[in-house]
Amino acid sequence: MSRNHTTALKLATIALCSATLVAVVFAAAAWIRRPALPADQLEVMRLVHHRILEDYVFDRDPEQLMYRAIEGMVSSLDDYSRFVPPGKVREFEGHEITGTYDGIGVLLIDRDPLTVRWPFPGGPAEAAGVQVGDRIVAIAGDRDIAFENAADKLRGPSGSPIQVTLERDGEEIGVEVRRGPVRRPPVKWTQLVDPQHRIGYLHIAEFQKGMVSSFDLELEYLRELAGQPLGGLILDMRGNPGGLLEEAVALSNRFLQKGTIVSLKKRGDEVVETHAAKASECTVPDTPVVILIDRSSASAAEVFSAALQEHGRAQLVGERSYGKGVVQQIYHWPGRDFRLKMTSSHYYTPNGRNLSKTLRRGDDGEDPGGVDPDRMVKLTSKDSRRTRILLARNETPRAYREAERALAAKLEFEVTDPLGKNDPCIAAALEILLGADEAPKDEAPEDVDKPPRDR
Repeated sequence: MSRNHTTALKLATIALCSATLVAVVFAAAAWIRRPALPADQLEVMRLVHHRILEDYVFDRDPEQLMYRAIEGMVSSLDDYSRFVPPGKVREFEGHEITGTYDGIGVLLIDRDPLTVRWPFPGGPAEAAGVQVGDRIVAIAGDRDIAFENAADKLRGPSGSPIQVTLERDGEEIGVEVRRGPVRRPPVKWTQLVDPQHRIGYLHIAEFQKGMVSSFDLELEYLRELAGQPLGGLILDMRGNPGGLLEEAVALSNRFLQKGTIVSLKKRGDEVVETHAAKASECTVPDTPVVILIDRSSASAAEVFSAALQEHGRAQLVGERSYGKGVVQQIYHWPGRDFRLKMTSSHYYTPNGRNLSKTLRRGDDGEDPGGVDPDRMVKLTSKDSRRTRILLARNETPRAYREAERALAAKLEFEVTDPLGKNDPCIAAALEILLGADEAPKDEAPEDVDKPPRDR
């Protein structure tokens, strides 16, 4: 049998995202060894493809038929692998890597006419002068707009213009907004939950590109609020589906001075990557930390939580996490406008544990998967879902909070904070932090190669 030879250059960006660990790999125009496609099966594909085009009761696009065939092949591998056809790549990369979408960047209130609650900071609408309380009376000249379809009308390819007619102080204003990337904030709800003891809180929504930079800014804001060093920090990973591995490693390194953070193994038990903490990148070595997790905390959130737990740097509160311990690589071929996201390796915690509840290696033993909290907080499915919905809400940017409060009083809508006094996980975290005699020590596990602990 003949073999073609190809090589690939890999760009080392491994991502754990949307409940998937994802590594971005750019294949170069060389050759790597791979088997040729079987001639008999190629002929079957050609015959079936031809017959569909000739005789199916409806016309079908021949290119789309082939893409659907590839999608079926890839999706048969597991729940995480995916083929991304041309035309879907920008949306895919925005969702999986950068945490962005293309649009004008406004949060709307369902009123007649539609009312701008606030524009996203740094977004196209803010740059065009859109303000809190502006009423949208027309989009691209169309005055028949409803809340249900307004978002679809305002979104579009980055760089494309859209004419929006606003009503402000009784006058209509025509504004041209050039659509662009709008970023979903990866760090939210930053506040002192116990000002007296200087205990800070922040929710990490996902590990998208630039998340750690956002964390650094929010941590500095907490320190400014406290007026002196923080007495404790609660990091909320509930509902966090994952994101980029490099962001999870970097955030872990903010709290760890030494030791392994995570290791990756490919087929055949080959260790392809080991990420270790660097003392120079540790900026929070001593502050006591509690991490909140739930059944939807996955991938990068589990890498971070397990690393700090196994190094004795933080205590975990909540429910056992989701349990996803496999990595996907995203492949890109020059001149080909598609992507292949495919499971290629497992990741292991500092203590050598594979957290995956499915797709396990035979030598990993039986394990329910996920990360167990140090303090279990039993919640109903309804309560867990409600918390995730509250945390997923859009947080009002600090620059617009005063204007939003005035608008809320005028239009009689409620400005809510997802952190209630009755949140049992936050209550348990405060109990731990206020009762701690000393901060958890930043130490490596005694034996990073020991087998997974009994469950």
